[in-house]
Amino acid sequence: MTTSARLPRDLERRLRQYCEAQGTTKTRVIETALKRWLDEARETGKHPAALAFDRIEPLLKPERTVLRRNGRSSDAVRRAIRAKHSD
Repeated sequence: MTTSARLPRDLERRLRQYCEAQGTTKTRVIETALKRWLDEARETGKHPAALAFDRIEPLLKPERTVLRRNGRSSDAVRRAIRAKHSD
């Protein structure tokens, strides 16, 4: 079955470079990544957004108490996402 998706230019460029370096196809890389993502979501019962957040959270730096326009710091947003998508 054919499915299409729009990727940001930078991501498509990185995907293309990776495939060229590894001697594989974009389809194969996307298929493998998507299967892993969905399998992990099924096994853990977590929402895909929570899985993504779990992966990037260690890379995020704590913010000083500077509030954004909506009155919430990104730390508060992180806590809200974690609370919404945690078990």
